[in-house]
Amino acid sequence: MFDAFRLCNPLPAAFSSSQSATSPEQPSPSKRRRSSSSVQHQAGAGSPQAAVPPAPRGLPLEKLGDAPLRCIIVGHNPSDHAWASGHCYSNPTNRLWPILRETGIAPPDEIAGAQDDDKMPKVAGVGFTDVGSGHPGTDSSQFTSQDFEQWRPGFYSRLAKQAERASAAIPGCTCSSCGAPVVVAFSGKRQFQELFARAATKSRNAQAVLPPALAPVAAVESAGCQTRLPVLQERRPSRMDTGRQWILPAGWPLPLHTEVWVLTSTSGAAPMTREQRIAPWQALAQRLTAEAWPRQCVARCIELQPRGQQHAVTGHAAFTVAPTLSACIGLAGDAACSAVTSLAAAAAANPLVGIIIAALLCVAVAVGGLTAAASLGWLGRRPAFSYLMQSKQRFEQDKEEQAQPVETEQFW
Repeated sequence: MFDAFRLCNPLPAAFSSSQSATSPEQPSPSKRRRSSSSVQHQAGAGSPQAAVPPAPRGLPLEKLGDAPLRCIIVGHNPSDHAWASGHCYSNPTNRLWPILRETGIAPPDEIAGAQDDDKMPKVAGVGFTDVGSGHPGTDSSQFTSQDFEQWRPGFYSRLAKQAERASAAIPGCTCSSCGAPVVVAFSGKRQFQELFARAATKSRNAQAVLPPALAPVAAVESAGCQTRLPVLQERRPSRMDTGRQWILPAGWPLPLHTEVWVLTSTSGAAPMTREQRIAPWQALAQRLTAEAWPRQCVARCIELQPRGQQHAVTGHAAFTVAPTLSACIGLAGDAACSAVTSLAAAAAANPLVGIIIAALLCVAVAVGGLTAAASLGWLGRRPAFSYLMQSKQRFEQDKEEQAQPVETEQFW
């Protein structure tokens, strides 16, 4: 029946020509796409090289070195350009390197740009890392808070390990923190904000409650002055300005004497004027000029310990030295008694000798008393001696403070 229909209704020439154009020897475009994709899939399944694409060059997780640094600059995550080039902030639209050179954080005569980022730890004492190291992407908005939650442990580990490496070369350091950087500077607010485990509260009267050892204003007997220390909390501050930060996320891996700064983003996509962008970096440069490079670090483990532990260490040293001093005093007393007995026997035999010996003893006692008084006065002005003498008093004060409720301080 179909043959009869075909004979009675012959196809037009145009239709027959188009039909021949889509013959089985040359499939239609849709079939061509399906067939080509299936062929590629089959080729990929049988070819290991096609199944595993070649990895890009990538960017190291950190460029920090092993020496105590003046500053660590922390970015969000590597851009696609930085990932491909292997250099930090290499995107031509990023303003970091011009800012570093203009402010003097990077020596202009030795650092030309991103290609010299590997020199920065040695030349300027400045290292680089990202919170999201190893996760390239130019659009930072594609990364969520869950991504930062996964990145946080690795980022903290990189900071702690660098401080440990830097502290290993400091004589007397046992805390692995004496070589921590002077400043950790975040080149943007978001990567610092996301380190807090909880979102900001809507109330502007939120308070940070901390144990006494981490009180917001702590007396650190270093150079005879009081130093304000940051506080740690899980909740993100509702307001965050550029500059030094006094509220740090819970679990922060570095000692509290390491300053944390938040700076403006250097990305060209961040809308701001040149003056607004560079002003916080100029403040950071001024802060870093106070730190000589290379750094001359000394062990300050006792200062980094909570005050109760400081008293325990001091008390242990005092009780260790006391028996030795007692033994020395006892030996000196025995020798003095023997000498006095011999002199008394000589004086009994000759009265003139006794008078001379008595006069010499009076002079010796007077000179010894004056020397002891001068020595005590000199020691009383020494910070270490004053610290030992006041240890018991501060320990009693700490016990009283721990027995009282902790007073909170409003930060915003």
